[in-house]
Amino acid sequence: MKLLRPHNLYYRKTMTNASTWKDDLPKAGKCTRLVVYVEQPINSPQHQLGETGPLVATRVADHITKLEVVVDGNHPIKSVTGIEAQIFNWYASKKMPPDMIRDLALGRSWSIFIFDFGRYFGDPLYYLDWEKHKSAELRVTNNVDGTIWTGLVLCVDEWLLEDPAVPPSKGVFVDRELKEYTTVQNGEEPTEIPTTDPVRSLILRAVPATSAAAPYHYKRDHFLTVETLNLSFKEEKEKILDNMYARELMWANTERYGLAKAGGVLLASQTGNTVQKSGIGYRRHTVVSFADIVGTALITNFIGAYTYRDNPLHMTPQSATNCYADWIAEGDSFHDSFMLFDAEEPVEQNLLTSDKAPVRLKVKTENNANAAGATVDLLLSTLEEYGKTLGK
Repeated sequence: MKLLRPHNLYYRKTMTNASTWKDDLPKAGKCTRLVVYVEQPINSPQHQLGETGPLVATRVADHITKLEVVVDGNHPIKSVTGIEAQIFNWYASKKMPPDMIRDLALGRSWSIFIFDFGRYFGDPLYYLDWEKHKSAELRVTNNVDGTIWTGLVLCVDEWLLEDPAVPPSKGVFVDRELKEYTTVQNGEEPTEIPTTDPVRSLILRAVPATSAAAPYHYKRDHFLTVETLNLSFKEEKEKILDNMYARELMWANTERYGLAKAGGVLLASQTGNTVQKSGIGYRRHTVVSFADIVGTALITNFIGAYTYRDNPLHMTPQSATNCYADWIAEGDSFHDSFMLFDAEEPVEQNLLTSDKAPVRLKVKTENNANAAGATVDLLLSTLEEYGKTLGK
């Protein structure tokens, strides 16, 4: 019988502002999952900022600029931002991260980052075997500035395969950012996808530019900043995505992975309205409830939620009195991302391997000035096998 056992590695370790926290990972055990919890304690006198930036980083995940699991000195097998870690986990597990997003005067906020090293949680064939590595280290980097966000607290758990009958691990799945670039109007960005290690998935994230004049939404839908997509194998003799519109790919992903959901509690005021990213790239529904904080009639402090279909959520009361908004959103495209290639089940038989090379991706930007200036990240998950590229 396969037994999965949680094991706490670090509990409530304080992270210094704008720094990297590092510590050793175990030397023995069969690890199927590593979970990193990062929490922001209550900061009673501080509320989220208003329309500055123009978008405010209101989630703990926004402030985690790098998460790395590094083995054998300097070999990263996970190397992503906090948001990218959640994107990988969303497509692999089809579950939203159980984060808490709220105004820091109300209570603690936190984000949870889950790293599975196999095809799925509890995979008995692919897992991280600590004993196969000379060393292992976790590195967590944050960019908090010590004003509203300060004194992050970190906890780390691992899940172990305890069954002695589990065979030796074949390898682990490695997640990383392959490339980042900025879009130009009517431009085309070519990328050759490496197949040195078999590819499990290729994900694209597109975050459109914002406008200081209208900070309550993006300049353009994310599926227009990357309007069409081409993914081909063997000098374009085989095509997975053939001039496919990103909007249709977004809906195809929804059919496969389901709608994404997110929610939070924030303070809005007449003098400093709250604008934040919901986490949903194409919002279908946004529901907002509200409560005043001074005991006056609720209708006086009614909150308006700017419910344009893109990611940012803008809330403001009609009066000058502050009030809290409790919101939930549902829609497509978690964190503005698109799954371009994902190995079908059984995963190990449908990996993208070197016999398909060269593998090329071409991304076309819409011919509109507002489609320029978007940030595009390409995220790659590959299999590294023990005895080849990985381990002692």
